[in-house]
Amino acid sequence: MKPTRDLSAEFLCARAHNSGTGAILSETVTPSSTFTLDAISVELAGASTVASGFSLHLFTLGTATAMPNLASDSSAFYFVNTDLLGGGSGLPFASGGVTSTALINFTLDNTGTTDKVTLNAGTSYAVELWNQTSPFSQNALTWDRSAIADPGGQGFAQVNTTNAASRTTLAANSLAGGAPRVFQVALYGTVVPEPASFVLLAVGGLGILAGSSRMRRH
Repeated sequence: MKPTRDLSAEFLCARAHNSGTGAILSETVTPSSTFTLDAISVELAGASTVASGFSLHLFTLGTATAMPNLASDSSAFYFVNTDLLGGGSGLPFASGGVTSTALINFTLDNTGTTDKVTLNAGTSYAVELWNQTSPFSQNALTWDRSAIADPGGQGFAQVNTTNAASRTTLAANSLAGGAPRVFQVALYGTVVPEPASFVLLAVGGLGILAGSSRMRRH
């Protein structure tokens, strides 16, 4: 897995301000249809040029009804368990630098690790971008966000890149006033069990697109 274009500006962006070992930015999503994940797209406003240290992660959080405030409460938080990507370790990627707002597409396959996973309707997931190249205060990666509420989730952050610590909302991290704030993300996939069908789910600002198209790793 790697971006289909280099990570090559300010918009509505989360700004980190306190120190720590790396940083995590995440968006929670809750599909309304079950589908096999083919690709993840995020909208970035900026990113440093790095050969290693960035990674993409995906975690199962549970059903939406079990966490009713996950999408709207400024005090919401979550813990993660096993990473669904990279055999449990996430998928590392390099950055050629982002100097203006750009859509970055991560196409998935099952080479080496099984990354075209099935996402279930009514279950909440967290899409996480990890930066292990610099402290939280240096803004090595800026993910566009909006203030438009999404019933399926909202943006979260964590100072340190670890599975042990909880992720808290952008408001709780003093990265944005009020709640919720939604990062721009889209998930693309093939609907199960009807691969010919096409469904658009409004999740994560850009939305979840589940259709019959197939994407390959570049």
